[in-house]
This record gives sequence, C-alpha cells and structure tokens, in this order.
Amino acid sequence: GGPVRGSPERTSEWSRHYVDTPQMHHWVATTAPQSRYLQTPRSCPDPRLVRELVSLASERKGRIILLVGSLRSAEEAMMVEDLAQRLGAAVFADITSGLRQRPGVVHYADQMLHSRFLAAELLRVDVLLHVGGPLCSARLNSFAKASRPRMHIRLAPAPVRLDHDHSVTHHMPCSLRALTEALIKKGLQPCAGPPLFWKRLSEATGDILDTLLAPSETFSEPFVAHAVSRLIRAGGHLQISSSMPIRDLDFFARPRVEATFVPNPPMANRGAAGIDGVISTAVGFCRGVGAPATLVIGDVATLHDINALQQLAGSDAPPLTVVIVNNSGGGIFNFLPIARHTDVISEFFNEPHSIDFAAACQAFGVAYSRCESAQEFEAAYGCSQASRTDGARVIEARVTPSHSENVSLHKEIGQAVANRIRLELLSQVRLGWSQSFGTNCDGSCTSTSFVLLHGWLGDKEDWADSASILCQQGHRVICVDLPGHGMAQVGAGKTQEAWEAAGLFNLAIVTEALADLFDRLHVEQAIIVGYSLGGRVAMSFASQHQSRVSGTVALSAHPGLKSFSDRQQRLLQDAALAERLNSCQTLELLSDFLQAWYKAPLWAGFSQRRPQVFKAMMRKRLLASVDLAALTLEGMSLGRQPDYWSVVSSGRFWYAYGALDQKFSSLGNEVKHLIQPQSTSPRGQAFTEHVLALPDAGHAIVEECPKAVAEFLNSITQHSNIQPARVFAPQSDMDLRICVATSEPLELALKAPLLLSRGDPMPR
Repeated sequence: GGPVRGSPERTSEWSRHYVDTPQMHHWVATTAPQSRYLQTPRSCPDPRLVRELVSLASERKGRIILLVGSLRSAEEAMMVEDLAQRLGAAVFADITSGLRQRPGVVHYADQMLHSRFLAAELLRVDVLLHVGGPLCSARLNSFAKASRPRMHIRLAPAPVRLDHDHSVTHHMPCSLRALTEALIKKGLQPCAGPPLFWKRLSEATGDILDTLLAPSETFSEPFVAHAVSRLIRAGGHLQISSSMPIRDLDFFARPRVEATFVPNPPMANRGAAGIDGVISTAVGFCRGVGAPATLVIGDVATLHDINALQQLAGSDAPPLTVVIVNNSGGGIFNFLPIARHTDVISEFFNEPHSIDFAAACQAFGVAYSRCESAQEFEAAYGCSQASRTDGARVIEARVTPSHSENVSLHKEIGQAVANRIRLELLSQVRLGWSQSFGTNCDGSCTSTSFVLLHGWLGDKEDWADSASILCQQGHRVICVDLPGHGMAQVGAGKTQEAWEAAGLFNLAIVTEALADLFDRLHVEQAIIVGYSLGGRVAMSFASQHQSRVSGTVALSAHPGLKSFSDRQQRLLQDAALAERLNSCQTLELLSDFLQAWYKAPLWAGFSQRRPQVFKAMMRKRLLASVDLAALTLEGMSLGRQPDYWSVVSSGRFWYAYGALDQKFSSLGNEVKHLIQPQSTSPRGQAFTEHVLALPDAGHAIVEECPKAVAEFLNSITQHSNIQPARVFAPQSDMDLRICVATSEPLELALKAPLLLSRGDPMPR
C-alpha cells in the first residue's frame, strides 16, 4: 500500500480490520479450502470424521454441541436424541425440531446466551454438529459463527451448501441413521441427559422464567408462548406462524417431562412469504396428521389469510385451535434499528388495524373466545386442550404491552436470565483470600485498600512479605487465591467436566468472582495489583468495574496481544505447555517440569542469582495442583485475553517489571510511552513514576524484591486520584486496638471421622 494519487493524506494500505481475521489467516496459511465436501456414499459417513468424533466422545473430554434445526418427523427427532446421548453432546434445539421441550436438551439456549459468560470464545467448543434445517434464533446462529470449533460439521442427506455464514468446515452428505449406526459400530454407548454444566444452567434459567412468565397483570406475548408450550396436550401438534410467534416459542417454550409427550416437530412457514396462507396451511396440516393441532399466529398474518376461516366452520371442521396474538400489528419491527426513527416506523412499518376478529369468526360460524388477561387465556386455551370434542375454535389474545413495552419486556427477561446465569456460575467459584488491616500512627485504619493477585502456579502466600510491609504503612491488604491455586474452590474440584473447565476457568468469570469477593468483604474501592497472570486479571477487573478501582498496578503482566496470528500462536504454546504439565503426575516429574520452566530467559537465571529465594519458591510450587494449573493455563491464556491497552492509558495505571527480564522490559518501554507523565500532586508531593524497572530482578519480582514492590505500591497512594478515608475510628477511651487481623478459610484433613461425645460419628 501507499499514498493515493491526488489524495496523499489517504493510503491504499488495507485496514487490519479486514486483514487480521481468522478467514484471512486461514487463506494465507494453507491452500486447503475453508469447507470440505466429503466424497462418501450418502449411506456411509466419512470414516475419518467418525473416528475423530468417537475419540472425543468416548472419554467425555470433548465439548460437543449438537445444533438441531427443523426435522421432518418424531422418528427423526428420536434418532437425533440418541445421537446426542452417544456423543455426550449439549443439544441446542430449534423449536421446529420437536426436541425443544424434551428432557435431554439444553432448554432456553437462546435466552441463556444473553449472558456474556457463555460467549462462544470462552467456552472453547471442539465440535459443532448441525443437523436438520436452519435455526430460527439469531443468537444461536451468531454463537455458532463465533465459536470457530476445530470441526463444524453440517450433516445433510444431500451434498448441498447449507452454510450462509461460511463457517462450516466439513459437509457430510449422509443420513442421521447412517451416522448413528456408524457410532454404534464403534461401540459408543449413550449417556443420559445433557452435560451437567448445561443441565444446571438450563434448570436455573427455567426457574427464573417460570417466575417471570407466571400469570400476572401483564398479559404479554412471551406469556402466551410460554402458556401454549406448557398447556398443549401431550402428543398434540403445533403450527407456528412467522414473525414474533415463532421467535417467542423458540425463546420461551417450557420443557415437558411427561413420558407421553411425543417430539412431534412443529410446522412453520418461514421466508419472504412467511405470513401468507398460514391458516390454510394449518388446516391442511391438521387434516394430514389426523389429530388435534394448535396454530399460533399474529394478527397481521391472520388478516393475510382471513378467508381461510371458512375452512374451520361446519361439522367436518378439523380439530384446530387458532391462537391469534393481537399486538395491534407490526410489533416485530420495533426490535430492529429502524425503531429509533419514530417518524419513519410509525408511518411505514407499524401496521395498526381495527379488525374485529369476533365479527369475522361470527360471519364464518367459527367458535371464538377473546382473552384480555393471562388468567382468561389460561382458562380458554387449557379448556381447548382438555376437551375431547372435535371442531375448530379461535382464541384471540389481546396482549396489553405496547410495541415499545414489548421490546423492553424481552430485554428485561434477557437481563434477568443473564443475572441468574451469573449467580449460578459464581456459586461454582470461590476464591481463597486473607485480609489484614494496618493502622496509622493515631490508631485509625485508612481506606486505602490493596487487593493483591498472584501469578500462575503461585498463591496468596507469595505476597506475604509485601503485604506485611503495606500493613505496617497503615493499609488494608487483601491477598487472593485465583482459581486453580491455593485455597480457591472451583466446580467439582480436581476432576472438572470438560464444559466446567471452559466455563469456570476463564478471565471473565474470574473477574466477576473477584467483584463478588469485593461485595462480600465490603470493599467499595481499592488499588488492584496483579503479578503476571494476576496482573491480567487486575486489568480485566479494571475494564469491567471501573468505579471500584482507584488504581491498577500490573507487575510483569501483558495488556494483550494485538494481532490474531500472535494470539493463535500463544494459544498453541499454552496448549502444548498444559499438555506437558498434565503428564506430570508424580512429584519428580513436576519438579523436572518446574526446573525447565524456570530456566526460560525471562527468569534471568533466578535460581543462580537468588538460590535461597528460588528454593523457597520451588517448595511452594511443588504443592500446586497439576490438573487445575493446566486448566488455568489454557482457559486464561494470553491468547484468549481481550485487549486491555485502554486500561493502560486510563491515567490510573502503574507498571513495574524486572530490569533483567528483556521481554517485559520492552513491554514496559511501550507502556511508558503510552502513559502521559505527570509531575506533582496537588499537595506538592512528587508523584511516583508510573513505570518502574526494578534493578537486578527478572520476571519474578514479587519473590525477588518484595520490599521494593511494597515501596512502589505505597508511593502510589500519594496519587491525587486516591483519596484516603477512615474505615475504623476507635474511641479514645478504648484500651484494646487491633493493629493487624487476618482471616482465611481453614481446611483440616482428618485421618478418621470426628466422634460425638456419645460415640457416634459427627455428621458431615
């Protein structure tokens, strides 16, 4: 690239936004196509692909998602269910699959994805297997596109391109039955239910939605969808119209646990002509299946086919219940960006009408009920499903929220689900911590709180010397054990399910667990300090919870890699290192691993320069949990970290590194050029340098020079943005003053159960 002729201020060089993408790097790195069409007979799936699936599924170590679009029959739905159980896959089922309400799937997957803690890049999906037709949910489609799994397989009975996002890596032209039989031949046994991680989140989401969508004064579209899904008769058939009805049923359909509930795939008209002829289609569908059916349709779609009501009259009318959701027309357009332009949307997109559906039904001689409350609708629709008599009926649901209120309601529901997911995930993560209080010369405790975060393979005890000095200076100090280290507790302990390993060992959830710890310890604001991995957690916390951070200090920590290729390379390096660490299941092997690890250049000969300090550190490192440390390394890899350079330039950021650590010396200079220097504080005191190189130290500056680190941190409290305030002011007549107090969780390993005084074992 270069200057553009006639416009020298412009350049023809391509923007990194277009060049630094996964697709472009794939194109540069290999001549292989993005998608491979497997040339195998349609009756036989590709054997190499089957072997890979079996390898991942047999040990239950792979994270496999089965995306299920529209299916043609209950038989197909049962085959997909069996396929999912053999693969141990989490099933994200579209409402038109017939599986959306079955016990073995992830219910409310669309709503759960409102949570940023379930982002595709955090969950590290290994395989996406898409069967059936396209998905209704935009969130599920975006999740599939963003996940970038090792294998994105599109199973279809014919070699056609079903990949509008160009993300499929393997097109497999074979039948469901053929793939299932191939897995059976490989000896892959089914397992019951979805993975525990998803089952727990799904149940939590169901609890909050049952509460939010219970009958109330607000008679809403989400309530109608939820009510139809739970009241429709077992074995009943469903047709869903386009626009909001199919979306709301996909969002809010409640799971059914009855053994008699047959997974009959609902019928749906989608596409450009999706609101034309819907009632006529439903009549034909109902007659075709020869069983009672329900049609959920909007008011505008009803108007487009209102003459079809004549087919619901008479003694030979099909047993069809038509639920008309009347929101006064065109409500779906208020979910689009055009809704911001009120002058345009009112005139050109909303479709208000004054049609009297009661009069229309009376004219055609069709039974009709009008419902204006949730209770009335439950009674009318419940009666229609309990009735043993044949014949058609129309139930008009006159929902009360306006278009804008309906949009707000959907957002509120999504936010409530996201909050519930957050709480459920945080209940699985408990950080270890210790807390110490220092005092001023007058005996009062200052409000300057330091939260100290250790590096990889370390724990809160790494800060012991620095924390002691800070307490002597009168500061409150909280030292934290991050997940996989020290006293921190995550999920099921050392044996993590594959999904838990991804969902609970990542920067996003650790950051939120730290915010939860702030709440529990009543820390309103603190200087957050992190070394190496802990420094990256500190920057993450500062980016997400700015109001709770009076200053951010990163010690030998990276604010983030700037190119996709660098991030990919780091991911591969950390994956290889985690694999090596996982193989160290004896103390001798772990010792060899650590000796090799600390010979890397960034440690600058630590073991020779400070042998006693190094030996003391090694004794602590040998106590590390190999499995959990490996999970932390992969899940919180620098290659997965967002860009935190904006935190560096925030004006409340400090950085320190060892002068002998060449890698972070270079990074420190880059940070120094980014931070604007300031000279003195309003109180006339000299500011500390925002970037400090500690002489004669390598990467492990917390271990090598704890006193210098503590002095650096203490000097930061003179910064004008950090205002001291009293936390504890003892009365002048008090004789007892607590200078330092420490609290932390305590675990005791008992060789035998404790006995009560009467001789019985103490219950756990």
